[in-house]
Amino acid sequence: MSLSVFMIVNFLLATLMYLMLGRLVLRLLLGPLEDGIVQRAFARGTDPVAAAVRLVTPRRVPDTLLLLFAAVWLVVLRVALVVGFANAGLLAHTGAGG
Repeated sequence: MSLSVFMIVNFLLATLMYLMLGRLVLRLLLGPLEDGIVQRAFARGTDPVAAAVRLVTPRRVPDTLLLLFAAVWLVVLRVALVVGFANAGLLAHTGAGG
């Protein structure tokens, strides 16, 4: 059961991270206007994460850089998830054994 929870949460964090990186790439390539359907879809999917990161990020940080910060925070959350589950002994041990 705990492995299922880990996999679902990890999948959701990974999805948000890749959506955030996709939005960042679109913004760098197409500019800050979100008038295309793909850009609006990325924005709608990532706006809650960007808003949460905006709460802890100074206002002087531009929105494009904020997207990069949000992606980094999602990576940090994924690493913390793995470390937390591993330390609790809830992940299967893999390796060469010895």
